[in-house]
Amino acid sequence: MYPGRWKAADSFMRTEESRLFIRSYFEGSPCGNAPEFIRLNGLAGFPNVNRELFKQERFFYSILKKRLFELYAALKRHFPAINFIHYKGIYMNEFYPEGNMRVFSDIDLLLRRKDFRYLSRFFRREDNSLAVTSGDLSIELKNDFFDPFFTRYISGKQGRFLKDVYAKALYHDPRCHFILLCMHNFAHQFSRLDRFFDLHFLISSHELKISSILSLAREYDLGVFVKFNVRLMAVLGFPGTEDVLLNPLYDHLLKKLYDSGRNRFKIMLLLFVLPLPLSIVFLLEKILFLDVEFLKYKLKKSRL
Repeated sequence: MYPGRWKAADSFMRTEESRLFIRSYFEGSPCGNAPEFIRLNGLAGFPNVNRELFKQERFFYSILKKRLFELYAALKRHFPAINFIHYKGIYMNEFYPEGNMRVFSDIDLLLRRKDFRYLSRFFRREDNSLAVTSGDLSIELKNDFFDPFFTRYISGKQGRFLKDVYAKALYHDPRCHFILLCMHNFAHQFSRLDRFFDLHFLISSHELKISSILSLAREYDLGVFVKFNVRLMAVLGFPGTEDVLLNPLYDHLLKKLYDSGRNRFKIMLLLFVLPLPLSIVFLLEKILFLDVEFLKYKLKKSRL
């Protein structure tokens, strides 16, 4: 469940509950409201909950992951010339302290544009991805790590990052994946706390320095999105996190976005970080309801 669906009365508690959960995880002492917190924050598989339930979840997800890897192996056999780039869960799986701690219910892969177009002849298109399915198993193939809401407003430099991920094989650099995760986390309004655990274990596994990640991100005008994630990690109490400075307005809106999950705060932040011409277009589209993708989303949600 996403925090945007929480009752307004509950939203202001999320930061404090997150701090309590994170501290309890690293101290090994489960907090009292862990089951409900895990349900709301997409943390299935983390051991800060009833041990028997965790064993059941671990068994379920370990079987599911085995079946997903078998489907992925079949995909690679059918298309040996395609370079599938691991993203999110399948990429992060090896960096967690225990093998089945990083659970995922599908596999996300990135593709070059030409490969995406080629495979679209074989697999069903769903929004901005291709779906490889077998029964209840699913692999998502993407040429873009942004959602449609976000994609049309990236500047030239930011768009070049997508190209260099493939052309310069940046995906071999763990800093690249850190940036990808930061963008994904912001695009989805920081709705899932396990994305921050991904960032934490990526830093600790590779001994990454925030300054080094920011150096790469700034080459593509993506530094501010990395800062948003790192700032929240420090606020939430992840150990060993290097804090970064944000101006007071960004800091206020960021905490509001995390606590409530409301789209309006993401829109406000985007208005400030986008180049002025894009910011004006973005604002007009929201005011005049000219955003086609947003209208599609609303119609789909209302089942009209």
